Amino acid sequence: MLIAALLVAALPSAAETAAPAERLAAALDREYPIADLATRYVASLRVNERAHRYATLSGCGLAKRLTSDLQAVHRDLHLYVDCTMPAAAVPPERQSPIDLAQPLPDKPVFYIASSRGWNLTRDACEQVVAAMRLGAGAKYIIVDVRGNHGGTGIIGDLIASYLYALDEAQPLVLARFRDPHRDLLDTTYPYVPGPRYPNARVYILVSADTYSAAEGFAFGLQRAGRATVIGQTTGGAGIAAHSIDLGGSLTASIPNKLLLAPDGSPGWEGTGVKPDIVTALGKEIDTAMELITADLTKNSE
Repeated sequence: MLIAALLVAALPSAAETAAPAERLAAALDREYPIADLATRYVASLRVNERAHRYATLSGCGLAKRLTSDLQAVHRDLHLYVDCTMPAAAVPPERQSPIDLAQPLPDKPVFYIASSRGWNLTRDACEQVVAAMRLGAGAKYIIVDVRGNHGGTGIIGDLIASYLYALDEAQPLVLARFRDPHRDLLDTTYPYVPGPRYPNARVYILVSADTYSAAEGFAFGLQRAGRATVIGQTTGGAGIAAHSIDLGGSLTASIPNKLLLAPDGSPGWEGTGVKPDIVTALGKEIDTAMELITADLTKNSE
């Protein structure tokens, strides 16, 4: 009897498990940018709640079950419940968005690798500015975002701004919220410090592991006709999100804006960015260099 009583006492109460699920449902109903999907997510959570699917779960077990149930309705990589607040190995303010930025020897080519997430910090922006100064005089630019899982689109907008002339603001991506009065159009910035590259040919390398804001960077410049995208179809995470507290040591990533083309036509959610030139994995740089070499040869004749 004592053991049974202790086991019952150890189980989470109905109120404890219902509260995170209900807060999650309310947030989706209020913020998810695609109304019919929001309705389906909410209905699934409430059906499962009434079926006591969450009654014996708490912490990471509950987070995993809630995430699984939501993804069963529709796969959205930005929608999940987390039970931990892991400390980053490197504080976000010290994480550089640029892995490598260097001119290639013997060719007017500037190569930029950015495989890390894009955190919006002053240091991150200054690191982009410093990196972009290194390519002065380049006629070709390769931006490698293979494996980049995204973050803030502002870093991508900043890099893209160097590819346009002074005082030119190029529309890149439209962010559509549930409330259309909040819609925002992301553009390049009319001024950035250092050299600009409005006449350089631009190649963006992508992979199936390119997600979110890094996809938006490739999508916006490809659609504007400013860059040739090379690699494999990207991951298809085109609904941006923010975090909310669900209580019970749980947090949720709630998608709240759908990312579209500047004219409101579909973005890359669920489909990914389709490369202009599809290559086998690992052949992206070779393909870009072949195109550059062919162009240099043509121009020298």
